[in-house]
Amino acid sequence: MSPVGLALRHPLLRRVAAIVLVTLPGSIACLRFVDPVEMLLARRGTATLASNVKLTWLAEGVWMHSSVAPSSEPSAEPTNGLLIYDDEGLTLVDAAASFEQTAAVVDWATSQLFQPLKWAIITHRPDVPTKGLDALRARGIRPYGHASVVADRPLAFDERGRATVGGVVVYYPGPSSWPGNVVVRSKGGALFVGCLARSMAARPTQMQAEQWKQAILRVRGEFPDESIIVPCRGERRGRSLFIETMREVEALLLHRSSQSAVE
Repeated sequence: MSPVGLALRHPLLRRVAAIVLVTLPGSIACLRFVDPVEMLLARRGTATLASNVKLTWLAEGVWMHSSVAPSSEPSAEPTNGLLIYDDEGLTLVDAAASFEQTAAVVDWATSQLFQPLKWAIITHRPDVPTKGLDALRARGIRPYGHASVVADRPLAFDERGRATVGGVVVYYPGPSSWPGNVVVRSKGGALFVGCLARSMAARPTQMQAEQWKQAILRVRGEFPDESIIVPCRGERRGRSLFIETMREVEALLLHRSSQSAVE
């Protein structure tokens, strides 16, 4: 990073570097301090980065990164994750689909927000983009995650099932779509649920479906106010995504129960 970029990591220096002269009605001149990072944090919209990674603003300091691996079918759903900027620093939730795409997200964050990426969290194991994890490790970032997933730093949860990484809360509701799926809550009402709430590509057993149902209920109870729900694949949604997933799980449980009764 250039000396200017290094200097701009400090909020006070950013403000000094971004003094703007403003003329108010009546020809009164004053100085207004404009922090370029603060402007970016509040800027809504979507941007496309290098390697076809889409970055979508969700809330102040929270973006959803979406990517499709170059080798995937054109109709493939994008793989999602979060980029979170808070007082503790930068946190990446799940890697992008490839090495280059993960590097593009990290490079954008460090160049635009003048902060190094400090933490990474892996929320689930199925379809984990391992090449994306290699991009993080190449930068000296060892990802956190549940002990059962591909993570370098196993999380230690308290009696409530919570852990803290940087400035974000990681919650383990118990086994769901995968035994180690965790949920990440960021500021601004955004909740990244990994594969907890999504259409079921696989058909779980009755025991797995019951565990999945209980995990969804725990997450809904633990985070009753979060309104932006981001799954590992597909579009971001509201809390209705929980209801839709519950209906699928309950329908499966009913089907399994009917089969058992016939047998």
